[in-house]
Amino acid sequence: SDHLWELLDAALAIEGDFAVKLFELTGFALWGNRVDLSHPAGTLAGQTAAEDDLLVDDRDRVVAYLDAQRAGANTATIHVVQDNTGTELAMDLVLIDFLLANGYPVMLHLKSHPTFVSDTTIPDVWQMLEAMTARGDQAAALADRLRLAWAEERLRLAAHPFWVSSQFMRDLPASLRQIFAEATLVILKGDVNYRRAVGDTVEWEDVSWMAVMEHFPAPILALRSIKCDVVVGVPAAITGPLDAHDPSWRLTGQYGVIQWAEGQS
Repeated sequence: SDHLWELLDAALAIEGDFAVKLFELTGFALWGNRVDLSHPAGTLAGQTAAEDDLLVDDRDRVVAYLDAQRAGANTATIHVVQDNTGTELAMDLVLIDFLLANGYPVMLHLKSHPTFVSDTTIPDVWQMLEAMTARGDQAAALADRLRLAWAEERLRLAAHPFWVSSQFMRDLPASLRQIFAEATLVILKGDVNYRRAVGDTVEWEDVSWMAVMEHFPAPILALRSIKCDVVVGVPAAITGPLDAHDPSWRLTGQYGVIQWAEGQS
């Protein structure tokens, strides 16, 4: 849609050093998650969130972490656990392109088939790149860079059976645990993957995302627009007024969290 291309152009136009661009592109990747089957692009495109919409923002921590990794020439693979196709996938591919350009190999974890509303498969990625090529200009250039990265094995696409299972992250199979243990960072996208990470616990206001994810074998960053009752690590001082103003606020996708955890690394 036109809205997708407007957001793509805006993301690609971001200027600045590594820290500035990472900070901004992470925000685009988060709010791209607003646009899924239940949140039409026409009502959300072009919107970056108001400050109050982002209930937890750990971007400064992940920027500092990756800056330090780069300074130490530690550019092991960054893994992105994908959620929805369409606008969200497009925003994620811009972030992935930026990470690739800064020396990080990237593995994109996808579905072998759509599951619930989390639906991006490997063919969806190639379809998106074809659409970018047809769009031309900087979108086509982005697609060319990503295809080259794939051909050079700096960008890999994978569809592990775990992501279409009913298992939680605490049940991470040994094959994925070993892969993630060697990662620089795991970026977890979307509501369903977030629920998988926290065990679908309804609300732990007094427990941090860091504490919930301490079992995870790598640093992990959650980019999640809130679309269900599961909320972890958001203080009661924030959720209380939201509950009083609009008890359905957890379902709208208006609010989001960017949450960082060091894991076991």
